[in-house]
Amino acid sequence: MSDTSVRILIADDHPLVRRALAVSLSGLAETVTLDEAGSLDQALSILTDTTKGIDLVVFDLRMPGSSGLAGLAQVRAAAPGVPVVVLTSDENPRLALKALEQGASGFIPKTAPEPVLLAAIRLVLQGGVYIPSMVAEHAAHAESGGHGGSGNGGRSPRLALTSRQRDVLALVLEGMSNREIATRFNLSEATVKAHVTAILRAYGVASRAKLIRVASDEHNGHDTAESLDY
Repeated sequence: MSDTSVRILIADDHPLVRRALAVSLSGLAETVTLDEAGSLDQALSILTDTTKGIDLVVFDLRMPGSSGLAGLAQVRAAAPGVPVVVLTSDENPRLALKALEQGASGFIPKTAPEPVLLAAIRLVLQGGVYIPSMVAEHAAHAESGGHGGSGNGGRSPRLALTSRQRDVLALVLEGMSNREIATRFNLSEATVKAHVTAILRAYGVASRAKLIRVASDEHNGHDTAESLDY
């Protein structure tokens, strides 16, 4: 991938979906090369072809050869360095969380508007992880015990974060700027910003200051059952 070109594999067993995605994704860069797969075997064949140079995979969990997260695992294993965005008709937040925990770089419902789809793909291409709002809402609901209170038996928004995002969160809580975090991890500021945006989304807050208050409060006593594993 370069600033002007990108190569994307669309893995979905519905030709109409692939065609619609191809049209939507064609404007992501000056040159967009699209490969298509209608089954898991076809997707794996393309990914293991070193002449292809795939930059990103858009993957439907349910297609011939793939019945869910096992298919995601095979795709990730075939090309460990290539980000995979799950695009599915299943809008179960638990499934989304599991996919993210297994290394997906994004989870996009097929009902998502085109601007959301494109913003998510751009975020992933910049090195970020797209976390849909339903995951953050599910985490917040679980965190409150499902009753709007501050129960401590639910799941923390931290569980929707990747290990890198947890590392970034730790430094945000130390008061570091995006530039300082970028230097620490040898990342671009744009990548750090993408990670911070995903963290804000997971916690359901709109500002860095609010994130620090909420995450610090959680770590310092309101979520003792699950300590931060930095």
